[in-house]
Amino acid sequence: MRGATAGSGLVDMRQSGIDFVAARRQVEALSEVPATVRARAFSIYVGLFEFADDDGSVQALAADFMPRFEINRGSWSTYRRVLEAASLISIERTDDDGRARPVKLLPPMT
Repeated sequence: MRGATAGSGLVDMRQSGIDFVAARRQVEALSEVPATVRARAFSIYVGLFEFADDDGSVQALAADFMPRFEINRGSWSTYRRVLEAASLISIERTDDDGRARPVKLLPPMT
């Protein structure tokens, strides 16, 4: 998995090793979630690759990347739950304060 290429800010999807069609299908399988929420969650999943390191870890705090997606904390909570339900991200919780960080991008199940 690869994040943004140095300097360009562009993600090379060919080198990412992620099957984005399969990832979209996993999100779309959550039929109980409104279509607009599923679409935005998938968009955020793709966008998070810009912040990810080679292992898929997003070290940036949500407060750092939320403005790029033009979302607030409540919206991030919604999209995060959708992506977790689709098994496309995992979130580690710290023992000391229970706060969620960092986001780990997961490849779709194929």
